[in-house]
Amino acid sequence: MDTSTFDPAAASGEAHYGATRALELNEVTINGDGDAVEVNGKLERKGGYFRKRILVGKPRDEKPEEERIGTTATVVFLKVRRKLVERGEKGKIVRSTSEYNHKKDVVTLYQDNEKPITGIADDLRDQYPQLRTVQIVYALLCEGPNEPELVKLIVRGSSLGSEAKAESTTDFYRYLGSFGKGADGEKEHFYQFKTVLRPVLEQGAKSYFAIHFERGERLEEKAQAYAIEKLREVHEKCVEIDEARNKRAANADVVPEAAQDTTDPDLPKDDINPDDIPF
Repeated sequence: MDTSTFDPAAASGEAHYGATRALELNEVTINGDGDAVEVNGKLERKGGYFRKRILVGKPRDEKPEEERIGTTATVVFLKVRRKLVERGEKGKIVRSTSEYNHKKDVVTLYQDNEKPITGIADDLRDQYPQLRTVQIVYALLCEGPNEPELVKLIVRGSSLGSEAKAESTTDFYRYLGSFGKGADGEKEHFYQFKTVLRPVLEQGAKSYFAIHFERGERLEEKAQAYAIEKLREVHEKCVEIDEARNKRAANADVVPEAAQDTTDPDLPKDDINPDDIPF
């Protein structure tokens, strides 16, 4: 038997079980429930605070526990990604895609009781017009004296942007666009600063809380180095996942279009609905 061309790694079948896995991280969200309940004779809003959903080490089929962070949360933005999500009754997710960077990227669409579909994000959005953009921010959660925790901040609905907001409120897209040249003429980046998240009460079909984004203090040298190292870790993992998906898409004859503008924020008008309830 000629063993000169024999590849034991390929023959073993291990490649089918060694899929690239995403980083397992807890998620930070806002409780946007604006309804009021009576507590000790006073009306209090149900939401208006930030919470951390504990996903690390938890079985996927169990509802995650939640830890209340408070009425403000301080984070450091590292990397911004996005996904498409369609919700049904009572907010249940019926369709969602994998994370991606640009609307011409290849994604996997997962659906209830149906096989996943691989395609171009923009094409799938045309095919399923109820899909909405959800921004995924890999961030460092700064709580007390503890080392910052790498988390995913989930931003959707009116927190992304809407014409119903007061001028004093800074939504997600406006906040990202606020980073230009600093006083020294050098380009500023969101990963150089802390970001303070605050709830803001808004009125749509009903009352709800969205997120107001506020630039905090600039990171000191040691904290900046730590943030850059975590950004490198996240970026390399995302690149690894995207490359693996692109290989599978190539085998399925799904060819992504060339992205002419990789900074395109992909802001179709139907995404920005002040009646979306972000909780």
